[in-house]
Amino acid sequence: MITVTFIDQRGRERGCSAELGERIIDVAWREDIGLEGTCEGAMACSTCLIHLAPEDFENRPAPPIEEDELIDLSPDASATSRLGCQIRLTKDDDGLRVYLPHAWSKEKGS
Repeated sequence: MITVTFIDQRGRERGCSAELGERIIDVAWREDIGLEGTCEGAMACSTCLIHLAPEDFENRPAPPIEEDELIDLSPDASATSRLGCQIRLTKDDDGLRVYLPHAWSKEKGS
């Protein structure tokens, strides 16, 4: 098990346990984080867009061209954006901080 921390638009943090090999979107769904994922992880939309810290983004393999093209369609894309359905967690991701964008995440408890 590793820990992934989700940070919402207001800066609120929530640490979640995750299994090795699990996708970020699966952790978010299980923990009711509010990350949408309309295509259910089929990489056919960009509603599971997340942002990573620059150092975490740089330490990952570059996204495939198909993912990059979907990211470009998102109104909240940044230089460190990825799709949560495309990142499988490894032991190196323990402590990963995942930032939720404004456009696609659902506000919980507001």
